[in-house]
Amino acid sequence: MTARLDEVRTQALPCHLVDPEVFFAESPNDVEFAKSLCTDCPLRTQCLAGASERAEAAGVWGGELFVNGVIVSRKRGRGRPRKNPAPVQPVVRREVAPNPLRVPTRVGTRAA
Repeated sequence: MTARLDEVRTQALPCHLVDPEVFFAESPNDVEFAKSLCTDCPLRTQCLAGASERAEAAGVWGGELFVNGVIVSRKRGRGRPRKNPAPVQPVVRREVAPNPLRVPTRVGTRAA
């Protein structure tokens, strides 16, 4: 185990390259970003095992989110959840025609 740790210490771990607050984020998107940082970490399994033993109260550890000492799959956004899911709106792309009355101006020119 010591040889493995010495080997890893020479590498830059993802959790040491970013602000530690990333791993204790509030928004679901930020939590997913923190989890993605753990994907290629060589200490991921050891980190997760240690956090499970300690029953970490919060944060992303070993690519998993802990809330009150338990691993949860996703962080729910703030506020009350919807009773009915929001309808999916199709994306409509509209072509915008150039304005024929607009006269192009040159930046940096002066009137004489």
